[in-house]
Amino acid sequence: MVIRARRVAGPAAALLVVAVCAGCGFLEDLATPDDPAPAAPSAPAVTAAPAEPAPRQVLAVPLEDDRDFPFSADVSVVTWPALDGLPPLGSRFDDDCGLADDATTQYVPVEVSFGNRSEAVAALSAGVALFPAGGSGDVTEEVGLFIASGDPTVRYCQGGDTTPAGDHFAVGADAQRPSSVWLYLVRRAPTPEERARGQAVFAALGLRFSALENPVDSVPGPWKLGHWTATRPPSAGAPCPDDATALCAKLG
Repeated sequence: MVIRARRVAGPAAALLVVAVCAGCGFLEDLATPDDPAPAAPSAPAVTAAPAEPAPRQVLAVPLEDDRDFPFSADVSVVTWPALDGLPPLGSRFDDDCGLADDATTQYVPVEVSFGNRSEAVAALSAGVALFPAGGSGDVTEEVGLFIASGDPTVRYCQGGDTTPAGDHFAVGADAQRPSSVWLYLVRRAPTPEERARGQAVFAALGLRFSALENPVDSVPGPWKLGHWTATRPPSAGAPCPDDATALCAKLG
């Protein structure tokens, strides 16, 4: 059961090998044995192309529900390298948000994976917001956070805010199954100078996940809202300094 999900493919690295072939000359001085033999050309160095940035896990934590039924899950957040153009958020996204499908728009895909380890259907409902994580000052006003939806009628930027700093998502999974939801961090980069700043701007951001709830009614007995809590410290990311029940992940 996926409330918001979309998958995209990651980048690949390439290896460039440079090879040369030595030329041949005429043996004009064969009759002069004292002439030194020509020096053999040195072998060319093998040059590797610079590796492209790889996806990076910024949050990884096991969770348990506070209800009597043993709900448990693993949450992972992975960020992908910045890309040019429009994120896959529907055919009206460019018009609604005033963005162009070219290098003047930059975005970072973020995959939130919810791995349900329970013997019943479970879900993760949470608020997510950008926060300044240092490096380039507070750049949250430059970047909008958008959540992919399985509903093709969903429209973005309808309130006039083209750089929303937060939203809410919910993703569900069957028993012992994983599921994902995709977030997209989007910024305008109208000049070459702004495009060059892109990676630093995204790296100066963090994602805060709060109000982690399990809103499903999949077990017998009176229903009550479940709340997810970490069973041990995250192996990536950390509890937020001002709220131990919220989880914070720095992108840089």
